[in-house]
Amino acid sequence: MTFSDTPDGRRATQIQDNYHNEIERIRSDKHLTPEGKKEQIAAQYRSASNALGAIKDDLNSAKTLRTHVLRRDLFGSTTTPDAQTAISFRDARDRVSSLGQFDQEKALNLLDQAEISGDTVMVKALMQRAIEQSWDQVANSYAEKHPFYGDKLKELLSLQTPKGIFSNQDAWERGVSLNLQKPEELGFG
Repeated sequence: MTFSDTPDGRRATQIQDNYHNEIERIRSDKHLTPEGKKEQIAAQYRSASNALGAIKDDLNSAKTLRTHVLRRDLFGSTTTPDAQTAISFRDARDRVSSLGQFDQEKALNLLDQAEISGDTVMVKALMQRAIEQSWDQVANSYAEKHPFYGDKLKELLSLQTPKGIFSNQDAWERGVSLNLQKPEELGFG
């Protein structure tokens, strides 16, 4: 699915189309003075910019919420955490926080050891670090063994990238759809 196939994409396209039609209508209106045209064009520009800005805000809010839900599902406690669980998680986080960007092999070994020993707290801490470091091998290793959570992990990884869940082409299309070109009557910049 491309961005233009989504409800937000269709809404952005409609706003853009209406905006361009209105600008052309104003430009061709013989009853308006140049200043009158400029004022109406400015009003159309503000209105369309605000509408597209609202879509951007909605998309960012949805992305933030989805990221929060996925992080909670993947890394949060499935029960009410007791003090021992909280301490164990902090210790595991401290242990994996020393792993740097180029320590993916160490992380894979730790993941294997944690899964063999049933240390779910360490597994969660490693997965959290894998997201932070964009360790695809660690995420894929986990996803192969845990398809349900693996799909959520892959989704979270995709949301962490600047383009989000869209391909490069879709990210470009989204950017074009949500940004408005300023009319020449209003100057550039």
